[in-house]
Amino acid sequence: MSQGTWGDILECSGKTMNMMFSSELMEQMMGADLAEYLLNEGFLENDMDIEKLLSLCSLSKDAEDELRMLLPEAPEKITLGDIQEAYDMCFAARAERKKSLAEAEAAAKYAGPVPTRSVEDINTEQQSVSQQIGRLSAESASYTKLKAAYDAHTKAMESLAEKLEAYKEVKAPPKTGQESVKKEIKNKRDVLQEVQSSIQVAEKDIAFMGKVLEALAKPVCPISNKLVCSTDKTGIRSELEDGVEQKEEIAACGRMKKACLEKELAELEKKREAIAKQERDYQSKLVYLEQYEKEQKVSLTEPVKPDLGLLTEL
Repeated sequence: MSQGTWGDILECSGKTMNMMFSSELMEQMMGADLAEYLLNEGFLENDMDIEKLLSLCSLSKDAEDELRMLLPEAPEKITLGDIQEAYDMCFAARAERKKSLAEAEAAAKYAGPVPTRSVEDINTEQQSVSQQIGRLSAESASYTKLKAAYDAHTKAMESLAEKLEAYKEVKAPPKTGQESVKKEIKNKRDVLQEVQSSIQVAEKDIAFMGKVLEALAKPVCPISNKLVCSTDKTGIRSELEDGVEQKEEIAACGRMKKACLEKELAELEKKREAIAKQERDYQSKLVYLEQYEKEQKVSLTEPVKPDLGLLTEL
């Protein structure tokens, strides 16, 4: 077909056709520029959309999904700009992926020494270490428990020994205990009560006879104060005075006896209190002695502390 025929079809002159298809123009516009020119100027019809493109290819589902995200959706036509943009994005993603893979490959390289033991050897060693840790932990717990028991036993022995030392001079109280002393105290108190009664009677008699002697000393008749009594009262006065003297002797003797009885009662009370304290102290001594002997029967030795420093070496 001649250039004139193509010129008629394309509706352009032969001069234009000669210019369009000159070897110099074709050499300069080969590739994308020529394709863009032909498409944009309408020489080639652009009716390609994403659905038509995918129908012409045999791609995986993931690849199709990726193309749909990169290119315009149907029925919009795919332009060279769309293709260039998709290409730039893929190129950038590929460069980034290549960079990540290179970094991962460099990080994955091991520059250290190559292990000489097998996985089985390592597992066996780990199992042995775990067993040793378990054994040391159990020994530590057992030591803590035994040490606490030993310390408590030792402290109890020391405490009981100190208490027994305080009671070492305490002797057993008399078999009769406080009873004989209490009985003696009761008897003394009964005698004291009788003495106090006799003193009170003597003092009352002295007071009465004193009043009578006072009345007899006056020259007034006991029947009437207006009458003067001339009767001789010497005999009765002497008799009353002797009675007063006797009563005073009885009262004085009673007071002396009372003082002695009170002193004896005070001594007896001290004796009773001393026996009571002796009984209490002796009973405490027996209790502490029983506890001490019971602790002595407990067989405990100080446990050996395990070497937990091995844990840091495992």
